[in-house]
Amino acid sequence: MTPKTLILWLHVVCGTGWVGACLTFLLGSSALAGQPVELRAFVGRVAPRINRIGRLCAVLIPLTGLANLAFAASNRNFRLPSEFIAIVVAKIAMFALMGWSLWRATTIVALRAQVETSDGNQSRRLAHCYGAIVGCGATALLLGLWLSGL
Repeated sequence: MTPKTLILWLHVVCGTGWVGACLTFLLGSSALAGQPVELRAFVGRVAPRINRIGRLCAVLIPLTGLANLAFAASNRNFRLPSEFIAIVVAKIAMFALMGWSLWRATTIVALRAQVETSDGNQSRRLAHCYGAIVGCGATALLLGLWLSGL
């Protein structure tokens, strides 16, 4: 396996892992929506783990993305099509929203740990954060697939 292929796959695995972890939270919390005690326990166990996965991926995705961009630029003699650049800019904007959502989710989990009582609003706020990550991440992954064809 070449370094180029390894970096590309690491980029894809980080993106799908982060999106998949957040999607799992959304599915699990929606399944427990009518059971507040179980939902609180689920959020307390799962959300910190998802945030750790997200932090790791939030570090690796831009690093591998820059490497992939360098490989693509060198393959094209540093003449990238305007569509390619527009897609990369859109992916950067989505990554910024994902990073902000991760920061917000981490803040919600930290506040929840400080205050033992938890209402449904915290679970809903976490679901909104993770939903933004899923939406942006899935779109970015599809745009990356499109980029591979340019």
